[in-house]
Amino acid sequence: MKYLMAITITVLLFLTSSCSPMFKVINDGNDYFRKGQYDRAVEEYNKAIALDQSNVVAYFNRGLAYTEKGLYDKAIEDYSKAISIDTRYVKAYIFRGETYSKIGQFDRAIEDLSVGIALTPEKTTCACIYTNRGFAYYNKGQPDKAVEDFNKAISLNPKYTPAYISRGIIFRQKGLIDKAMSDFQKACDMGDEKGCDNLKK
Repeated sequence: MKYLMAITITVLLFLTSSCSPMFKVINDGNDYFRKGQYDRAVEEYNKAIALDQSNVVAYFNRGLAYTEKGLYDKAIEDYSKAISIDTRYVKAYIFRGETYSKIGQFDRAIEDLSVGIALTPEKTTCACIYTNRGFAYYNKGQPDKAVEDFNKAISLNPKYTPAYISRGIIFRQKGLIDKAMSDFQKACDMGDEKGCDNLKK
């Protein structure tokens, strides 16, 4: 069920004067990140941190680069550093939670994703956060809690197909075939091939 990990990684641009040295190195890092040159991105974020060790965005963006490189322990360190600088830096909680899920630390994942949800106004909450917390609940052996999160994700974004597919998988495992097929069909109708594939299983 790794398909449930559906959050999109986006590098945040540092918002400051475009003529400042800090802006240049972080922007250069972001450019390298977008090109998939994660080692070069890390080098630029290192420069930014050397200029200002309290720069939350530099740590967060370097964490994203480490995540893309599969260096999850280093990523968690950077997300944690960002949180220590700004305890309300929502994205650091969310991405640290995602990273904990990747390494099988589901209790910590749920804790961080729950903080991220609590700090985010509901109108702007991404359905993917609830879906990914549902993934963590599922892997803890709590499918009912997972379904609750998939329901919430769908209520936030009725077109978010991963939530339908994930909920459908659990329904199928519970023997609720009609409900499972309905969810897979909805995802398939919205153009998600994984929904269509599950209809054939």
